[in-house]
Amino acid sequence: MSWIKSYSLLTGITALLGDPALALMQRFSKRPSLWSSRRGKLLADISQKGPFDVWMHGASVGEMAAVKAIAEKILKVRPETRIMVSAFTKSGFSHGRRLFNPKIPVTLFPFDYPQAVVRAASIVSPRVFCSVETEIWPNLLWTLKKRGTRLFLLNARISADSFPSYKRFRFFFQEVLGLLDVICAISRLDKKRLCAMGADPKLVEVCGNAKYEYLIERPDEKKARNMAKMLSIPLDRPLVVAGSIRGHEYRQIYQCAQKLKAMGIETLFILVPRHLERVQEVMDFLSKRGEKFQTLTEMLEHRDRSFDPGCRFLVIDEIGWLFDLYGLCDVAFVGGSIVPRGGQNIMEPAAWERPVLFGPHTKNFQDAAEALIAEGGGFVVEDHAELTYRLKRLLTEEEFRKKAGACSRKAICKLGADAATRQAEQLLRFLGPRRFLWI
Repeated sequence: MSWIKSYSLLTGITALLGDPALALMQRFSKRPSLWSSRRGKLLADISQKGPFDVWMHGASVGEMAAVKAIAEKILKVRPETRIMVSAFTKSGFSHGRRLFNPKIPVTLFPFDYPQAVVRAASIVSPRVFCSVETEIWPNLLWTLKKRGTRLFLLNARISADSFPSYKRFRFFFQEVLGLLDVICAISRLDKKRLCAMGADPKLVEVCGNAKYEYLIERPDEKKARNMAKMLSIPLDRPLVVAGSIRGHEYRQIYQCAQKLKAMGIETLFILVPRHLERVQEVMDFLSKRGEKFQTLTEMLEHRDRSFDPGCRFLVIDEIGWLFDLYGLCDVAFVGGSIVPRGGQNIMEPAAWERPVLFGPHTKNFQDAAEALIAEGGGFVVEDHAELTYRLKRLLTEEEFRKKAGACSRKAICKLGADAATRQAEQLLRFLGPRRFLWI
């Protein structure tokens, strides 16, 4: 018996006990359709619109950007393609519903046990299934393979943390990866790791990161200017956006702001906590120190009021604003990186051609950090002292700042140029495109 069959048998037996419990939760849930999706029955709009040409899947919010980029390239060539999207997490599902056109239905991914994936596969009945990054679900892949579906792993990446575990179970993952028809890896390192896990080197192509091609095309200068006008944000002052800050990074930024003020550099800091539940903590911290600050909510409620010139901090207390705010800044600091959280997407400000500062903890974006540093568009800061040093130079030396910004844009273009396009091309070969994207 193969390892996949053993896995399927074990998970199937477990599901005999677990599925009734899920059915009970579905019955008493405020959103029963979501539990229905977990059990493989999917949402009503999926059932009504199937079968689909392509089923695209990503784990959460971050992966949706790659899915979006590749889907757009597919539809550019073959607009009649019927696509559906799934996400594993509820946040990814919610983001996907906001991100995609209503013609592309989005659902929660079914749990990977045989009964659920057989239900889902029969409803969707895709010609092609593609998962993004490290979404490898053995039961679903095996079920779809038996139905004749072509299987893709796109934008594939294997992190340094997870690689030892994958390699330890090579005997299993070699069989699972053998089900795939095409694997598009983000980098040569990811290809090497995938091959070490048992993937056939002939099936693995290095295509770059589709998320970055999506970011390259996303900046809208007019939208950013309109947003600045709407919020009365003064653009005549040095402006720093501290995005996705986590833990106590706001304390480091505050200390930096104090030092810059002592140097006569009146900087406006826009603080964007990664999680909204930390907003109150940030505001309490500033209030205790007698700092003037304003919040996004206040600015939106009083649009006729000009920005207080004595205010040095704007606290963003709503989600969905960060990317366009990077388009207003002179320099960006991306958080989750001074504290050891693995970093956040340091390529977002690079897409706007802005210099990028980040801490040493960027393992979640290792390829991006290396590219930014190599090109001269990104700088590592260990603490508030180094943050102050880097900001002082970048804010006071215009030529140096513009050069660093151009280098950051160059870095993202190197990593992301045509990445989504190339991966869409691979998929389109199995759908019969009317023309190639390269023409």
